[in-house]
Parts: sequence; C-alpha cells; structure tokens
Amino acid sequence: DMALSPGSVTETVQVSAESNSLINTASPNLSTTLNTQEVTDLPNNGRNPYVMVTLAPGVISTTGNYFQAKSSQYTNPYSGTAVAVVVDGSGGHNRLLLDGIPNDAAERFSGASYTNFVPSPEAVQEVTVQNGIYDAQIGHGNGTVTNTVVRSGSNSLHGAAYYVFQNTYLDANTYEKAAANQPRNNNQVNQTGFVLDGPVYIPKVYNGRNKTFFMVSFERYATHTAINYSTRLPTADELKGDFSALCSSFNSNGLCTSGVQLYDPLSGVDANGNRTTYFPYNNIASRINATGAAMASYLPSPNVPGATALTNPNYISTQTSYPSTYPSFIVRFDQAIGQNNKLNVIFFRSGLTQNYPLQGFPKGIGPTNSSTGYGYNVYRNNRGGSVDDVQQFSSTMVLDSRLGLVYHPFGLVYPGNANFDLSSKLGMTTAGLPYNTFPGEYMNSDGYAGLAPGAGGQISENTVGSLDEILTKVWGRHSVRFGWE
Repeated sequence: DMALSPGSVTETVQVSAESNSLINTASPNLSTTLNTQEVTDLPNNGRNPYVMVTLAPGVISTTGNYFQAKSSQYTNPYSGTAVAVVVDGSGGHNRLLLDGIPNDAAERFSGASYTNFVPSPEAVQEVTVQNGIYDAQIGHGNGTVTNTVVRSGSNSLHGAAYYVFQNTYLDANTYEKAAANQPRNNNQVNQTGFVLDGPVYIPKVYNGRNKTFFMVSFERYATHTAINYSTRLPTADELKGDFSALCSSFNSNGLCTSGVQLYDPLSGVDANGNRTTYFPYNNIASRINATGAAMASYLPSPNVPGATALTNPNYISTQTSYPSTYPSFIVRFDQAIGQNNKLNVIFFRSGLTQNYPLQGFPKGIGPTNSSTGYGYNVYRNNRGGSVDDVQQFSSTMVLDSRLGLVYHPFGLVYPGNANFDLSSKLGMTTAGLPYNTFPGEYMNSDGYAGLAPGAGGQISENTVGSLDEILTKVWGRHSVRFGWE
C-alpha cells in the first residue's frame, strides 16, 4: 500500500517597486510620448501622426477639428495645419520636428508655419510632445515641440501593407445634413501604402546584420470631396442688357413703379446719395461693350427649372467634386561604425496635387467666393533629408551631430494667372501692362456670380536648413548638455 503524508504549508509575500514610466526623472520637461502601438492603433482620421499632439495634456487645436470635435478633413496628411494648436492657453510659436530636424517651413504670404512632410504611422517609432519647462535647446517660442521619430530597421525583416478607405455610400450622414434631411456630400478617401524594414542583405555580396539596416515607406493618399455651390446668374435677356423682368410695372417714361429700377452708376447723386438718372425700362444694352460681352460669355446659363429673373439662386452646380492626391516616400538607413559610432541617413519626398472645381463654368474660369474664387490648383511639395551621427566617446560623454534640410514649395494658382490673351479673348488692349492675367469680375449686390481673377493666387518657396551639435556629459547624478544650432 502507498502512504500519503501531508505536505508542509508555506506562504510567500513578494513586494516589488517599479519606476513610474509616466515620470521622466532625467529631465524636468513636461512631455508626452506616444509609442509605436499608440500611433498606429489610435483612431486617427487621415492617419497624420502630428495631429496627435492634442492628446497631450493642455493642448487643443485652434480649429477644434483634431480630436476635440467631429472628424475633420484637416487631419489628413497634406492639409498642413497640424501646427495650429494652443498649449495651456498660449498660442505661441509651435515647433514641428522630424527626427530632430525642423519640419515646419513657412508658406504663403502670411509666412505662417505649416506642416511639411508627414510620414505614415507605420513608419513612426514614436511621437514626443513637449509642452512646458523647455531646456535651452528649445528656444523658438512658448508653444509645443512635437518630434516625430522615424523607425529604424533591425536584424529581422518586417513589413506591412495597408488599404484604408471611406466611401459616401458606406459612411453615415453628417448631423448637419441629416438635420436638414439632405444626403451626404460626395466623400471618397483611398489611402494605400506599405512599409518594409530590416537588415541590408545582398546574397554573396554583403551581410548587414548587426550593422546596416534600412526602412522604406510609401503611401498614396487620394480623396474626392464635394463643395456645394449655388448662385444667381443673368438670364439670356439680361445678357443682352434687358433687365425689364426685374420690374412688373413701368410708367410712360420707362421708370419702374413696382419692382427693381436700375440707375446709371455714372450719373450724379442727390442729397441722400442716390443716383439721379435711371435706365428706361431697365435696358442697359447701350452700355455693353465688346469686353463686357466677352466676359459675360464665361458665365453658364441658369439651370433651376421654372426660375424667373427674380429667382435667387437660379443655378446649382453639378460639378462640385474635386480630387486631391498626395504620394509620399521616406527611406532611412542606419549604419553602425564600430561599437561607439552610429550613423543614420533619411531622405523623404511628398507632393500634393489638388484641383478645385470650376463649378460648371464653361471657359476654364471659376466663380468668385467669399475669399477669392473657385477653380484653382494647389501644389504643396516637400523634399529633404537628414544625416545624424552619434559618437560615444566614453560611458559618460556622447556627441550628436545632425544636419537637416527641407525644401517646401507651395502654390495656389488660378486659371488665367499668366499669359492670358486679353486682346483676342476679351478685346482689351495690353499696352503698358506688365502681366497679362484674367482681370476678374465682382458683383457688389443682388447675389449675381462673379469671375475669379487670375492674379488671386499665392506662390511661395521656403528652404529650411539646420545644423545641430549637442555634447552630453554625465557627472554622477548630473547631466549637462552643451551645443549650438
């Protein structure tokens, strides 16, 4: 027989202390770091890592359209507005960095900073947001400092491919449209890309494990978005100068007694500031010259069924969709030069092509709007790179040398902005004019559509270069950094 004896009873209490990872004891900076998983997994319409700055405490968007409000097109990677934030109530200058180099070259006439190159979240190692108690290295303002760090390769080969899309027929309606019982505008988003990283390995030629690594990422972001447009256009009779339909009754002298009366803008004014000479029967045909008639031909015809001369609007555009494409590419190489020297090189390039609708206007010139007009083309390009060399002299002394360059051309170009043939198309003399652009046409009242001027756009080029030398020395419990930028 087998005998079973009771075992001994023991009890162990283990107490362990771990450092709080949310507190950086090595620096007094107030900062928030989002790791790779957070950057890739957190919901982010447009998948722009820089707009995650508003997840840091005390940071909000000045447009209210990042993470504090409904989904917005401004979170896409090409809008350039991720720098528009306020930290702790201060709207000072905000700095955007890409692997430590400036990534916010100014554009347009305002000289305001805009986001330049935006990497895919899959190509990002982490996003660090500093929003207080900056050290001497940060001296550009009192806003946030957001550094997006590009991931490097390792000894293992990793890859990812993705396709993110939105479609009008799959998306829920917006609350504004639903409240008005209207269908959602056209909204199509296609975001495709891949990222691949690992060691540089060429069979029988070079084995880069443990010393040479690469990361390459490509993304194409394409959208189709609608801009609703309606307006008032002159009728066929009005284009000939006959505005009599604006009045329902004239007296024997052709003065309107019930309705709208047109007055001669070249006539004198009375004591109340009103024009004194009217156009009999609202007919201005005698005032339409060849240039006026030519410009009127750039307008489409009213298309609202049953519209009269008094209907406003009498035109609803059916060509409201505009395409935007934004391909981007970034590659990184890391090289270990011995045990104490690390070198990495980054090159990136991106380019936005955006074509705003002409809203159905027939001759390539769009209508005016509250700012300038429709029909313009936009390009926002970025080209640049960096070289970063880290030399470890000893266990207590490290030198980081970094060189960066970003070239950022921008253009918002209207049709007819250059070399517009004023003579043959509009019958205008060009003598003494330094530039030939479409002159534009504005209506001051009654809601009639105007024509966007060709010279209403903006073009800018900005190149930002940076050179940093940072020497870090540790003495016991103290860390001191020396350097210049």
